[in-house]
Amino acid sequence: MQYKLEMQFGFHATHAISLLTRVRQSLEHLVLAMPPFDPADVYSDEVWQDPAAIPQPFIQPPVNDCFDGAKIIVYEFGNIVWNTVSVAFGWVIADPSRRKQAHCHKQITEWIYVVEGQGMIEVGGVSYLISRGDWIRINPGEAHALRNNKDQHLVVVCLCAPCFSMNDVCYQ
Repeated sequence: MQYKLEMQFGFHATHAISLLTRVRQSLEHLVLAMPPFDPADVYSDEVWQDPAAIPQPFIQPPVNDCFDGAKIIVYEFGNIVWNTVSVAFGWVIADPSRRKQAHCHKQITEWIYVVEGQGMIEVGGVSYLISRGDWIRINPGEAHALRNNKDQHLVVVCLCAPCFSMNDVCYQ
């Protein structure tokens, strides 16, 4: 069974999980699709083979450092309405000296996926328990911060649309 997180402008993130066992699975892969994902559009090598096709290398965009220690990768998708999306992958470490104050975004909507571990997310001054498999949507203007009080890493992937920019970060 698949859950789809519908994002603005018809952009979807899809994560396959097992509902039968009610056990959260680790992230196998994350699919970002534009237009929305349609399984009928997927072809395996056995079904579609083009001997004249030339593999196109995937060019990795540069990795940028963020104020909170995250690594940001900006993907640009040409003439799409919102123009860009950024992906950040990071570890939230239980170290009080590295704890950042809650921040908000003026225009960015941020989606956070918990890859591994357990922790808290503070949104609007209220703390919520989060753990592997959770998706969290943070709307523009909502003050938020990830917190980890355990001796294990909290591993998250963050998607921002439009693309993350330090000029969009604000503090309340």
